Amino acid sequence: MIDWIEVTVKTPSEAVEAVSNRLFELGSSGVITEDTLSDKIDYGFNSVKGYFPDDDRFSPTFFKISSYLDLLKELGFNIGADRITIEKIKEEAAENWRQHFKTIAIGRNIVIKPPWEVFENRENKICIEINPARAFGTGGHPTTKLCLIFLEEICSSKEEEISSMLDVGCGSGILAIAAKKLDVKRVVGLDTDSIAIEESNKNAELNNLKDRVLFSEEKFENVKDRFSIIAANIYSGPLCRMMPVFKKKLLSDGKLITSGIMNDQEAIVLDFAKENGFRLKKKMREENWSAFLFTS
Repeated sequence: MIDWIEVTVKTPSEAVEAVSNRLFELGSSGVITEDTLSDKIDYGFNSVKGYFPDDDRFSPTFFKISSYLDLLKELGFNIGADRITIEKIKEEAAENWRQHFKTIAIGRNIVIKPPWEVFENRENKICIEINPARAFGTGGHPTTKLCLIFLEEICSSKEEEISSMLDVGCGSGILAIAAKKLDVKRVVGLDTDSIAIEESNKNAELNNLKDRVLFSEEKFENVKDRFSIIAANIYSGPLCRMMPVFKKKLLSDGKLITSGIMNDQEAIVLDFAKENGFRLKKKMREENWSAFLFTS
């Protein structure tokens, strides 16, 4: 029986995706994210847990994790002291990360489930199967939930036909897969991370959508087409910088969904959106995250 090491990284909310991806890249068998908002000292922080075999390879892995946090600190993230803790655990405990991923209902008619859970779809829900592997986006995080709610509202409206949707920073592919299951005709997901593209294609196949959703590492700026909907679940800084490109890539009267915005950064994103000709149609919040729906 293999013994494992549970690595817990305390990280600000805006760096959770980056830290999670790095733990996967270094060989973690699974990643769990736990909010620590109940502790006033750690407000806005999360504990990201990864699981590594307890062998000779862990020492250099630990060094790489620590070095990566140093890099994040240099980039301006609020990485505090005592940021990494480790604990030796047994194999059964290491597999318990699956228990953190349950079937969840989102919006009016969407259900997200991991492959190992059974869901009896008696009410004809839109069921999306996502494997919580090496890419960000399982449906449980507030930023993803808010995007899915907006996407469902747009696609359920009978006002107009939704011909196309572009997911910028597709992660696990969850938004693109949801769009296709909501009957959007043409769906494209972009990500600069090859692991995200790999996992997105696997998740599309899980949902019987192989080759029906295009996932690509093409740069957003180089995309030639225009879309009815663009969804971007990223961070405030990139969202602001990309506003002019969003405007160019949207069809007339297109919809822009933005998420990954901390509550205290709302005004900045709204200012950039207004400067680029977007009109705010709706805002939603969950926990300390915000999402916006704009019209072009």
